[in-house]
Amino acid sequence: MNRNRLILNIVLVIIIYFAVQFACAFIIIAIHAVCKLMQGQTSPESLVGNVIHDTMGWVLIVSSVITIALLGLLRKADLKTDFKWNGCEARYIPFVIVACAAGVIALDILNEFLDLPDIIRGEMSNMSGSVSGALAIALFGPVAEEVIFRGAICGGMLKAGVRPWTAIIVSAVIFGCVHLNPAQVPFAFLVGLMLAILYYKTGSLIPGTVVHILNNSWAVVMMNIYADEPDITFRQLLGQTSSNIILILGLSLSAYMFHVYWRKKECRTTNADREQ
Repeated sequence: MNRNRLILNIVLVIIIYFAVQFACAFIIIAIHAVCKLMQGQTSPESLVGNVIHDTMGWVLIVSSVITIALLGLLRKADLKTDFKWNGCEARYIPFVIVACAAGVIALDILNEFLDLPDIIRGEMSNMSGSVSGALAIALFGPVAEEVIFRGAICGGMLKAGVRPWTAIIVSAVIFGCVHLNPAQVPFAFLVGLMLAILYYKTGSLIPGTVVHILNNSWAVVMMNIYADEPDITFRQLLGQTSSNIILILGLSLSAYMFHVYWRKKECRTTNADREQ
């Protein structure tokens, strides 16, 4: 695959990602708004805020399912292959998941030092209080993002013969940028690096998807427990000393895991095929 076609494929995947979200938001919000007005359950003045609050979870769930289906049908993502273990020995997986999850928590703490504005924290906290919102954040969102950014974008570059580190870094940059929220961009980039490396080494989306679900599920639990304090941080919750210890241990464990796991020859079978 030549360079221009590869770039076009990446752009197409990103367009599908955003276009499906916007289309689902417009249709679901419009239908819900009309139903609310016809039933007289809300006034036109409060319509926008109420409808968005009620429907955002469903918008993300439906758009996630449609996006995954479209990428599969258009052969931009190889769902059957990506959701298999692909020959990588299962005995390594529990350690990998625990180490990656520890690394994600450490990166979250590290991200707090930047103190960047979080423009969607309140909306995310409100969404996590509903069943549909919690499922969208904790389950459907992570699965869709792994298929899009690791499977379709990173995997697509690997299959096209792009060097592994180039594919890993480019996919992580895109993953960070599409979050748009300043407080999430650096964190998403670093997590994207970690999950892309994991995808490259295992040839599977399963371990990264589990880590992603665990991270987002933890966020949903915390947002519900501390609903009255949406701006609370790990450092405030655990204290400076404990946070620093968790930061060091989490980064050390994940770094050790990647150092050891990168050298496992039995985990390179699928990726060797990709590079050919």
